[in-house]
Amino acid sequence: MGLTTLNYRATKDYKFMHFERREEFSISSIVNANIQVLLQACFPDYPSHQSYFKQVPHSRILVWEKETLIGHASLEYRKIKVGETIMKAFLIGDICVHPTFQHQHIASKIIEQIETLGKENGLDLMIVTVSDTALYKKNGFVVVDNICRWVMLQNHSTLGVIERNLNNSLMVKMLGQTSWNEGTIDFMGYIV
Repeated sequence: MGLTTLNYRATKDYKFMHFERREEFSISSIVNANIQVLLQACFPDYPSHQSYFKQVPHSRILVWEKETLIGHASLEYRKIKVGETIMKAFLIGDICVHPTFQHQHIASKIIEQIETLGKENGLDLMIVTVSDTALYKKNGFVVVDNICRWVMLQNHSTLGVIERNLNNSLMVKMLGQTSWNEGTIDFMGYIV
């Protein structure tokens, strides 16, 4: 893969675009640097010295056009507890597409890839925490208003356990036969 200073040029020819899922431990320093550049381009307030916000994810969905990284999502597989129900979930974070390639449904294709992976592997749901719900509503997510419990992390330290409502920024999409309920969501870890 090329270095992080690649020029981004949008084209309508997607024959060179491909999606891949990479386990975090297998990501090279060059690919990691490309991820950092993309996250900075999409989220200006993102920490510039790392390719994750609070904790490294289990895996990532990467979208390449030729050797240029144009799209990204972080992915956590986790069991969570909703009320008294244990569910298998994908926690999705940092979905982004380089500004030059936006409005071409690439983010929706990333979500579709994650949904297919979840269904193929018997997961119950996908979860995101977002400030702008439009993309996710368009892709079948719904806002839920449950109280949440999670481990709070900052600067590579555990600060404690938090329990509160996320004020309409938590969205879910059910993948299996399990129904959503209104109980407290225990993330049994940090929130992506």
